Amino acid sequence: MSHKLSIKAVVFDLDGTILDTFEHIVQAFELVLPRFDVHVEREAIRAVIGKTLHECYATFVPASLVVEAAKLHHQTQQSPEMYALITAYDGLLDCLDNLKALGYKVAVLTNRSRNSVDLIFSHMKLENIFDVVVTADESPAPKPDPRSVKRLSAELSLRPSELLMVGDTHIDVTTAINAGMAASVGVTHGFGEEQELRAAGADYIVHSLGALPDILKGTTLHEV
Repeated sequence: MSHKLSIKAVVFDLDGTILDTFEHIVQAFELVLPRFDVHVEREAIRAVIGKTLHECYATFVPASLVVEAAKLHHQTQQSPEMYALITAYDGLLDCLDNLKALGYKVAVLTNRSRNSVDLIFSHMKLENIFDVVVTADESPAPKPDPRSVKRLSAELSLRPSELLMVGDTHIDVTTAINAGMAASVGVTHGFGEEQELRAAGADYIVHSLGALPDILKGTTLHEV
């Protein structure tokens, strides 16, 4: 891997990258949107995931109702039944352990709110796993704005060019490009399609998190 020597931290998106939150997110939309007399197909919902919650709802409801809808969405997700819909992708903890053993810091950069991330990480018992977690609340602007990466890199005391971005949508790949990160890895098990990730400019494509340590050791079979 040509970027191997410069990379010091691996930065993960959350939804669709480290955690399978598809049903947790989509079912909440399906419960909330009808209250505003909005009915959309799941593919329309999938297409906006990766943006902030307010940006997602701005796609479906009038601007004057976005805050109310987003608040209701968040409230809808706060039940044992809804949290039970979230699962970690296969190999997540082994992947993180292997990356740490190789000497890399691990971080999360997400367009979710801090409160949302804290609740999910508590439920999934992922607290204190990552060196740094930057949410939409701490970032000057959400992904793909490069200022989100600048905030993250400052907290890691590293340059953006020393960070590897791992995500499941074009938003994550574009974030890496905009911020001058070392490279981006697209994972195909999330919300985005492989074609979308390639078109956005992903440097590597993987089909599971277990492939990441091999990429960093220079043995990937899926370089774009």
